[in-house]
Amino acid sequence: MEHIKRMEIELTELKDKIDKGQSFLNKEKANPVFTDERQRELLESQLWYMNMYYNSLKERIKYDSNIINQNYKANEVNKPIRQVLQVSLIEFKENGIANVLGCKEYCIHDNKIPNELVKSFIVEEQVITERVFGKLNTVLKYNLLNGFTGVESTSCVDEKNYSEEIGRDILRKRIEEKIWYGLGFALGMAKNEVVDIKHNFLKEKVKEFVAK
Repeated sequence: MEHIKRMEIELTELKDKIDKGQSFLNKEKANPVFTDERQRELLESQLWYMNMYYNSLKERIKYDSNIINQNYKANEVNKPIRQVLQVSLIEFKENGIANVLGCKEYCIHDNKIPNELVKSFIVEEQVITERVFGKLNTVLKYNLLNGFTGVESTSCVDEKNYSEEIGRDILRKRIEEKIWYGLGFALGMAKNEVVDIKHNFLKEKVKEFVAK
């Protein structure tokens, strides 16, 4: 954009010089005071080249501006859409009063569950190696952000190849896949309008998110 601004300034200054030069030439043609015939011919030729450069510069500005606008539009199309996945627990009583028992929002983009969000759900884990029915097993106990706890385990065919680190990576990936599946299920419900955002509380939460 900066080079276009510079060209626009140059274009304005050039137009001013052309106008002044043309005005001077017209006066000299009508009543020669400062120039002879040869000087007027040279000035007319100079103004012609200046006009040619002016038109070329004008076209350059137009072309470059279109390119920048096209790139901007393309970037806007490809720009990730900021979204929020909201999980709410609302209790509706017979008298029409609604109590919000809990609400949590998760930032996502383009209808995708980011890996960072999935990983953030695992707040604590314990890895141990123990024998189960005589075989070495990697056991991973975990605690999730929502308070859910669980245990995953894996074994090996040959103890010579056993590695607690490899077992931990396998189990952690298994846990992350479960978290991803749960978040994806919730996102699928919201995206396909199974969940209807029509309660005032939800509308207010959406307004709060947009205002952030």
